Amino acid sequence: MLQKLQACGLIPPSNEVKIAERDKTKHPGKEGLYGQLLPIIHPFKGLDGRAIVLMDLDGNSHQGLQNEFRDALKASLRNDTVPIKITDGNRVGRLEEIVLEYEERRGSVVLVPVGNPEDKEVSSKYGIDRFAIDDWILKLALHQQAFEAVSEFEKLGYDRALKKFEEVSDLLRNNSLEVRKAKTYVQILRLIADIRPSTATVIGRIVEKAFASLGREEFTRLLKPFLSDLNDASSILRRTES
Repeated sequence: MLQKLQACGLIPPSNEVKIAERDKTKHPGKEGLYGQLLPIIHPFKGLDGRAIVLMDLDGNSHQGLQNEFRDALKASLRNDTVPIKITDGNRVGRLEEIVLEYEERRGSVVLVPVGNPEDKEVSSKYGIDRFAIDDWILKLALHQQAFEAVSEFEKLGYDRALKKFEEVSDLLRNNSLEVRKAKTYVQILRLIADIRPSTATVIGRIVEKAFASLGREEFTRLLKPFLSDLNDASSILRRTES
């Protein structure tokens, strides 16, 4: 999704922000996240660089996730052989930079909590209470104009897709299977549309076609909180660099 947003010019280009993929095989779980992050931002053992971390809200609040992230970062530095100072850095909007300092060297990170708990209509209708980046994909897919712009959904049809969402999710719940994430509905959409490419490919198509059909202004309006956070995070790190 991020690569598509970058290609559409909605977040800083690749020469300013390099999108790194999580290697969940080598670095599973949240502990693995810090294992990949610290070599970049650590001011003594790492590159003393800058990073933006996207983390799903899941069932947490925005501030709650921020606090957990900071605490986990401190814990991961507890056994360091040199004292690493953690301080607050620049702040833009609801995002704040965390700075790691050792002598004259410093690295920094900005956490972007991801999800759309503010959309009470969608979360209530579809029983979503575990929020993640897929919330934004589902929001685009539920927009009729965006949906109908994806050729792979043509045979399925918009009204039929909405009906099938309810039928399949009810079937899963009746068999004691969880349907609490937007990701499940994206997977259901791929299944009922009988699309063979991977879910990641389908997501890319939804973003690409939604942007082309809705136009920049409407697309940005739909994803505004998420896009605003990404651009605010980039702005914070640019301030640090200067």
